[in-house]
Amino acid sequence: MGRDTYRYRQLDQEREERRRLNPVWRGVGCLLLVILAVGGYAFAGWFLAANLDNGWVYIPPEAIQPAFIPAWAPYGILVRLIVGFLFLLFGFGLISVFYALLFPIKPGETDVPPLRRRKVKGTYRSRGR
Repeated sequence: MGRDTYRYRQLDQEREERRRLNPVWRGVGCLLLVILAVGGYAFAGWFLAANLDNGWVYIPPEAIQPAFIPAWAPYGILVRLIVGFLFLLFGFGLISVFYALLFPIKPGETDVPPLRRRKVKGTYRSRGR
């Protein structure tokens, strides 16, 4: 008997169905990654053009057109891809931080409650003196 009965199995299945994520959100996350990647690549193109004019960051010519990249490749493709990837990482991290601030995790029935600090009464005394 106990937890192996049909009633408890049905309750466990219902609990799992409630916790399961809607598949639409997977598509939204995938679309968000694509948008951030394309936005990062576009931002990298703007950054390279503005950096040539203003000289914000020194980028050596070997980094812009390395020897292992063919001559027919677009100008600064390696730097554009690296800056685009960094934009993707920072953008997704920023979105994750905002999401965590707006929707904090709510402890469930099986979670341990947060630890409470004990207030120390009196003053600090060193031991052994």
